[in-house]
Amino acid sequence: MPSTPYHRILKYEIARLREVNRDLNMELDNLNKQLQELNDRLKFLTEQNLRFAADVENFQRATEQKIMEMQELASLRIIRELLPILDSLDNATDQSARALRSQMLGVLEKEGLKVIDNVNVPFDPNIHESVGFVEGAESGKVAKIIRNGYKIKDKLLRPALVLVGKEVN
Repeated sequence: MPSTPYHRILKYEIARLREVNRDLNMELDNLNKQLQELNDRLKFLTEQNLRFAADVENFQRATEQKIMEMQELASLRIIRELLPILDSLDNATDQSARALRSQMLGVLEKEGLKVIDNVNVPFDPNIHESVGFVEGAESGKVAKIIRNGYKIKDKLLRPALVLVGKEVN
């Protein structure tokens, strides 16, 4: 086939197009690599964001729990400080002091305070502290409350001081 100027131009254009195609393919490969790197980075940042969000949520939950614990401790401290006042009011004889005791106890009961003051129940060393015995009363049962005990929710604040019944031999 004779080489005409048209054929030479055509060969030159084909070679140039192949070179442009190779350059474009290299550029496409480079862009695909960059896209993959960006996708990997996006995946990493998304996972990191999810972990961060979970950490923030856990921190908020722990902080709320700590605040509740601190409030409960403050409440317990105040209630413990009020117990001697309740003891004094228990021993008061005038009507206004008894009314004040009832009112104060009502407020503290709203905070979860429970009085341990039952007689004729089995002695329980978890909530009672025996300070003596009463002969002739039912054995093993609380015969008399010397000083009320108190619980708040399920925590013992102070055991009740009691006399326990003892059979006469």
